[in-house]
Amino acid sequence: MKKLLIIDDENAIRKSFRLTFEDSNYEIDTAETGLEGIEKVRSGKYDLIFLDLKMPGLNGVETLHKIREIDKTVIVYIFTAFHMEYFKNSKSGKCRPCF
Repeated sequence: MKKLLIIDDENAIRKSFRLTFEDSNYEIDTAETGLEGIEKVRSGKYDLIFLDLKMPGLNGVETLHKIREIDKTVIVYIFTAFHMEYFKNSKSGKCRPCF
């Protein structure tokens, strides 16, 4: 079974993603912080990651760079409710935008 990781500091967003994918062929895991997400990537292989761009502590860009140090091939979609200028900084980490 494929593994999906959702990294977001807002519980409602994590629940929304979980509900969206619960009938899919993914084993779903969640993390509340960038650091927690990095630890989960370090301890297991994921096929797909949804990553919030704006989080306290490590933001999405910083988290993405750490994830890429561990796994260069995992598909990462970054999402945000903030302006696109903020998102442009994440492109160097090779991710896909999710609007």
